[in-house]
Amino acid sequence: MNILLLSHRSEIADGIGVHYYRLAEDLAQSGHFVHFVALPSYCPPENHYRMENGVHCYRYTPPAPPLFYKRGIGRVLRILKILDWYYFYYKQKLNTRFIDNIVDKHNIDLIESTNAQGLLASYSRRSKRLPICVRVSTLGVDVASYEGGGETIYEKQLWKAEQETIRRSDFLVTHTRAHRQLVCQTLKIEEQNIKIIPHGIKIPHFNETKESDNKELQLLFVGRFDKRKGVDVLLRSIPYVLKSCPEVKFNLVGKDPENRYEKNFFLSNPHLRDRVFFHGFVSNEEVISQYERCDLMVAPSHYESFGQIYLEAMSYGKPVIGCNVGGIPEVIEDGVCGLLAEPGCADSLTDKILKICNNSEYRRLLGKNARERVKKLFDIKKITYETLALYETLLQRFSTRI
Repeated sequence: MNILLLSHRSEIADGIGVHYYRLAEDLAQSGHFVHFVALPSYCPPENHYRMENGVHCYRYTPPAPPLFYKRGIGRVLRILKILDWYYFYYKQKLNTRFIDNIVDKHNIDLIESTNAQGLLASYSRRSKRLPICVRVSTLGVDVASYEGGGETIYEKQLWKAEQETIRRSDFLVTHTRAHRQLVCQTLKIEEQNIKIIPHGIKIPHFNETKESDNKELQLLFVGRFDKRKGVDVLLRSIPYVLKSCPEVKFNLVGKDPENRYEKNFFLSNPHLRDRVFFHGFVSNEEVISQYERCDLMVAPSHYESFGQIYLEAMSYGKPVIGCNVGGIPEVIEDGVCGLLAEPGCADSLTDKILKICNNSEYRRLLGKNARERVKKLFDIKKITYETLALYETLLQRFSTRI
């Protein structure tokens, strides 16, 4: 089978990108030909191809329209926001052309894409096209509700394209029951029309009996520094945790634009510079190292359709704390492999952190259970098997319609 996986994020930048890359690796190991394309619309221009672990990997960012650079008229059009409309369709055209080149050159059988940014909206309108499966992640309208935005012409066009991609898809899949319910309510879709296949993870090999040799407890946050990821709630909680449990160290990993969160935190808490460390955006290897070293991973997101970061930590036998919202409870079994705090509540988060920090036996039990849960439910090999069954059904359905 020749498969094209299409993401708006690369394999190191987002949950969907990480999932697709791992799926691509396992599909390739199973003898399939896989092309993983990242169209990072919000990244700097970065276009390249590489072959890695049997997977054809591409990154492509459409350039800005030439009108953007024309003196005088370009500035006027930007002020009037006329270019918002043009920019959207220009990028859609170039994205579709890039996809077409891969499809034609490599005789692709089917395409699976994220819904984000409506990457397949233009392609999906064609009467003659390949079968399409769309994995429905967090909807753009929900992202905007937490992070702001969604009001520009360009953003509204993206949301329309995202809806169009979902509605024109030949098969829909998502990661959790809770997110499926939200998507169906928002878009008026019947639940039986969306299949559940969670994200998968490659189970790392290490000595599971080895005890942590940390002299001080290491707590880890991994994620983008924005409101939806709950970093603001964690930063409000940290001083109270350290007041009750001063031997803890916090490591925060993720891009913090202009170090805004870091500056504001130390402005109010200058005495905690030896307890709280902002590492910024780091390599994949360093993220893995942080998971291996930590004693507890905390990510109090206000909403996650799934929560790949919890799987990452759990696969290394680490207990995790998330919030009782969205798809997170379907990843973290509360009280078994981690704890769930109330979303947006720093007091609740503080209580959960201290409960795990103050009981080493409980912490080890949660970590052991976490790894077992990942092995049982989220092993990438299991997810690949379910995905291939979906693809075969999709191809059969599509062939009967032609």
